[in-house]
Amino acid sequence: LPLEVLATPILNDLGEVQYAIAAFSDITERKQAQELLADYNRTLETQVQERTDALTRQWEMLQTLVDHIPVMLAFYNAEGELILVNRAIEDTLGWSMADLSQTDWLERAYPDARDRQCALEHWETADGTWLDLTILCREGRRVETTWAHIRLSDGRQIGIGQDITARKCMEKSLRSQAEAERLLSLITQHIRQSLDLSEILATTVTEVQRHLQADRALILKFNPENIAHVIQSVSDPQYTMPDSLSWAPDCDLKDCYEQCLQGYLRTYFTIDPSSCLAPLVQTLGVQTEVVAPILYPRGSQENGYRPQLWGLLMVHACQFPRPWQPAEAEFLQQISNQLAIAIYQADLYHRLQAELKERRQTEDALRQSEARLTAAQAIANLGHWDLNAKTGAMTWSDQLFEIAGLPSHQEAPGYTDFLAMCHPEDRESLNQQVTTALEEGTPYKAVFRFIRPDQTIRHVESRAETALNAAGQVVRIFGTAQDISDRYEIDRVKDEFIGIVSHELRTPMTAIQSALMMLTAGAFDDDPD
Repeated sequence: LPLEVLATPILNDLGEVQYAIAAFSDITERKQAQELLADYNRTLETQVQERTDALTRQWEMLQTLVDHIPVMLAFYNAEGELILVNRAIEDTLGWSMADLSQTDWLERAYPDARDRQCALEHWETADGTWLDLTILCREGRRVETTWAHIRLSDGRQIGIGQDITARKCMEKSLRSQAEAERLLSLITQHIRQSLDLSEILATTVTEVQRHLQADRALILKFNPENIAHVIQSVSDPQYTMPDSLSWAPDCDLKDCYEQCLQGYLRTYFTIDPSSCLAPLVQTLGVQTEVVAPILYPRGSQENGYRPQLWGLLMVHACQFPRPWQPAEAEFLQQISNQLAIAIYQADLYHRLQAELKERRQTEDALRQSEARLTAAQAIANLGHWDLNAKTGAMTWSDQLFEIAGLPSHQEAPGYTDFLAMCHPEDRESLNQQVTTALEEGTPYKAVFRFIRPDQTIRHVESRAETALNAAGQVVRIFGTAQDISDRYEIDRVKDEFIGIVSHELRTPMTAIQSALMMLTAGAFDDDPD
């Protein structure tokens, strides 16, 4: 048994132990309790170690997660002091925890006092809403971010941030693309609604300068001598241009702009002193520019079209050497293509206007000629007609209707009806002449009689010509018909008079005998002469 011994020595006068008094206690239960307590302590230590290991593993996992999560995290204690940031903050902004703890990072991250105050108020609110903020990185680069701050129940805060620079750039690109499409649509609509080329060009340079935020936008046009003139321009007040400006390149235009003629852009990030454009841009104080050719189709549908350099659409950066973006150059080329359509459309419109004017003049002259012809036909009692060789359909002039005694508003009779209107004695000979003309293509002259609806007869003289197709076949007969009734009557009276006179001249003794008989009868006795 486990015993606990308590002994007290008894000493003599000399200090020597004479005997001892001892007390023995059974400590079995206490020993058992101590062993139980030691076992409990060992168990507790094991549990604490396991818990510590688990917490360590959780912390390592949380730290790994915090460091590798693609968002920025910042942790603040209840007093608002920054106690921890993850790796994303250092990677994105360049600030380490040591840097942030040793400097006034708010002032460095937000140099503008208003931006700094806005960020501080958002941090103090800590209501979980998101706010877009532009932060100045450690190396001086600006990063577009968005932040949300959350306050925990014990007063601590967590800040969650994202780098939205790419999204902002995409939004800016989409806005720029939408604006470019709007401007293209505006210019296209303007082209469709207006044929005033000067107005279209003025609108174009104004909108291009505004959209690209350029210091100047202008359009050059080349004349046949390859001398370019500025026909439209717009610029900021400090970069104004002379009212009239021309430029004569000292090189072969075709060689210099071969790329332009092939549809490529000429983008100048720095002005080449050897370029033929150098004298012009130096005169205008240009740092960088973008040039898009305006190509005009020349030729014909039969021989094909070939683009010709009509002019140049140019935008200038005069304040500093602006790095023009490919999308901006492509946008300028698209505008240039629309201008080429507008120029072609305006040129076509002017040509059509000239042709229309010439046609109107021709039509006026033709109407005057027809009026004179109608008047002359009325005076000469002359009409004209046309016969379709295949269908037998005829067209008559108004004067021919007048000769036939028919109203002119009705449809012209066909060939068969026309023959029925002729005198029966003339039909066979007239039809034979028409048939010969159809078969042989020979002209003819015919005289026949019209029987009017009132049964009066008009004598008509007709002269006809034939029209042949490519195969030499007669397709139509056309000619004139003149009313010669008056002439025919005069000829008849003249023939009768000549007959009478001839008869009288052939019998002169009849007149002498009559005179002698009158003298014998004394018919002239009372006449003193």
